[in-house]
Amino acid sequence: DNTMDGSSFHYFQGRFELSGKSRQYPADALEPQPGIGDVKDIEKARKSMLDPAHRSHFHLTTPSLVFLCFIFDGLRKALLSVGVSKRSNIVIGNENKETDTLYASKFEDVMPNFIALEMSSILRHCCDLLIGVAAGSSDPICTNSLQVQREFKAMMISIGRHLHGKSADLLINYNAGPAIYWINSRPWVGGLMFTFLFGEFESLCQQSTDDDTTLCYYTVGMFLDQCMDGSIALPAVVSEIPVFEQKKALVKRALGDFFEFGGVLRHPVIGELSPRMFPNLATAANYWAKRRNPTFSGFEALDFIPGSTITLRLV
Repeated sequence: DNTMDGSSFHYFQGRFELSGKSRQYPADALEPQPGIGDVKDIEKARKSMLDPAHRSHFHLTTPSLVFLCFIFDGLRKALLSVGVSKRSNIVIGNENKETDTLYASKFEDVMPNFIALEMSSILRHCCDLLIGVAAGSSDPICTNSLQVQREFKAMMISIGRHLHGKSADLLINYNAGPAIYWINSRPWVGGLMFTFLFGEFESLCQQSTDDDTTLCYYTVGMFLDQCMDGSIALPAVVSEIPVFEQKKALVKRALGDFFEFGGVLRHPVIGELSPRMFPNLATAANYWAKRRNPTFSGFEALDFIPGSTITLRLV
C-alpha cells in the first residue's frame, strides 16, 4: 500500500489503489462502461484525473468514480461487489481500440503533492455529483438530498477547506452529468445513496448493522415516528425506547451543533447509539424498515441484533 499518510486529506481518504494498465473496449460489449481499475495507488490516479487532457482518454464517468473512491473508504470494494468493472471501456474514433494511457502516468515513480484548492475542487465535484444523484433518485432519497450537502460541508470543515467552497473550480469544466446519469441507471443506486447518507461502506450488498451507528439512529427514529404495526408495542421494545432517548440526548449534549455530523466526523461518543445498546428496539426497527419503507429497498442488514430477545415473523 503506497498511499500517502501525511496528507491533511488522510482524515477520511479511501485506502485504495487504482490501475495503470491499458483500457480496451471489448468486442462483445454492448456499450462503453466506466471502470475503477486494479489495485495501484489511487492518490496518483486522482492527481492525474485533474488534467482535462488525461481525463479525455477514459469513459466520462471514470474520473468521477476515481474521485469518489479516493474520498470514501470502502467504496471501491463496494462498487466491485455489485459488478462495476475494473476496466474502463471507451470508443475512440468509432472504432474499438486499446489505449496505453496510464491512470497515473505523470506520477509513476513519485507521490504527487496536492494544493488545498485541488482537494477542495474534488470535494466540490463529488458534492455536486451526489446531490444530483440524490435529486434523481426515489422520493425518500430525494427528500434527503440536502443531507448530502451537509455531510460534505462537515468534511470540508474537518480538514479546514470550507472557505474554498465557491472558488474550488478546478473541475468546473468537468460536468458531473454523465456520472449522475450512469449511477442513477444502476440497480444499486438506492443502496449507494442510503450508504452515503446514513451508513459506512463495507459492501453495497451487505453491511454490518452492528457497526453502523448513524444508520441505526436514523432507522430507529424513523421507526418511532412512522411505525403503525404491533411491533412498536412489544414490551421488550417499549422498555428500550427510554434507553434510546437517553443515549440520543447524551450524544446531542456532547456534539452540540455537530450532532448530525457525528458519523462523518467519527466522534467516539457516537458509539452510545450502537444498536447493541437497545437490541430489541433496533431489531424491530430493522424488521419494519426493510419490509415497510421504500428507502430501504435493496438494502441488506442483520434481521436480529445480538442480544435481542424478541421474535418477529419474517414476511
